[in-house]
Amino acid sequence: MEKQIKILIMENIPEDAERIELELEKTALNFISRHIKTKAEYLHYLERGAEVIIADYGLPNNSAMKSLDILKEQGLDIPLIMVADADYEDHAEECLNQGAADFILKNKLTHLGPAVIHALEKKPIHKVESRVDKAVPSDTQVRMQKVFEDTVHALAQVTESRDPFTAGHQKRVASLSYGIAYRLSPDNNHDFAEVLYLAGLVHDIGKVAVPIEILSKPTGITDLEMQVIKTHPKVGYDILKKIDFPWPIAEMVLQHHERLDGSGYPNRLKWKEIMIEARILGVADVVEAICYPRSYRSALTIEQAMEEVSKYKGTLYDHDVADVCTSIFKEAGFSFTRGLEECDALRDANLMKQQ
Repeated sequence: MEKQIKILIMENIPEDAERIELELEKTALNFISRHIKTKAEYLHYLERGAEVIIADYGLPNNSAMKSLDILKEQGLDIPLIMVADADYEDHAEECLNQGAADFILKNKLTHLGPAVIHALEKKPIHKVESRVDKAVPSDTQVRMQKVFEDTVHALAQVTESRDPFTAGHQKRVASLSYGIAYRLSPDNNHDFAEVLYLAGLVHDIGKVAVPIEILSKPTGITDLEMQVIKTHPKVGYDILKKIDFPWPIAEMVLQHHERLDGSGYPNRLKWKEIMIEARILGVADVVEAICYPRSYRSALTIEQAMEEVSKYKGTLYDHDVADVCTSIFKEAGFSFTRGLEECDALRDANLMKQQ
């Protein structure tokens, strides 16, 4: 029988506690929850082995921040997710910096279920772990990986054959994503970086559903046309999810236009709801788009691209990803071409080591 997950819900408003439980029931989790209100109850159930804590940020006498402090004092590594009224939205960044697993507004409780699942999987946002099997691959596994890689390259060619203005775009995003991922991973993990490279090659595959007249339009895009363009992450996801990749490439593609503050698309995800791979793709995509011409504008400079990611790091873009990206081009003398060449050279060297 599947083990039940013990979830503590710290909420003094019964109706809100019930809404939280209803959201949890929509997930596939096998859980048992306990609704508590006081510090004494909290301490009691901590001793009994809670695995996730959902706490109201503004709970009188025992706020979520106090509950977080208690976890730190006791040396307990239990994810604590804060829920709050919309009035407290400005406190989200502070709470996450203090160690909260997530910060969910009560008017957006549909985000709670995914946040709990993410917390249980123990995926710290700034600790990158390879999703690739570290076992020594058999000949069959090597051949299968080659098939997957060939599939990715074929899909990439389909996208770029339709849009001359973005020819090479996916390859450049892939190269930069590799460089960022390799530097960001704790042990300079080639396997993790290579998955980002493959995802970069197909991150815009969904644009096959966007009319070529829109993609190559020489003037500004209308609001209606932008809505059509914004469908491409979901279309890409629908295409890629049918391929049994050993990595979550479809999910990376789906999320690569999401932004930390929830202003992205298609699902307006926030903070830890966005997987680290998608955060890397997102920054690489933005930098490349600024540095290369589009049908409606000339190319801008690498300095302007770095200004964009630096200005909005921690707001739109992951702070660590932005810093690593900036460091790549700083070392390359702020030359976009040289920066990409160094990323490609790094990848080639690592591929040679594996042969």
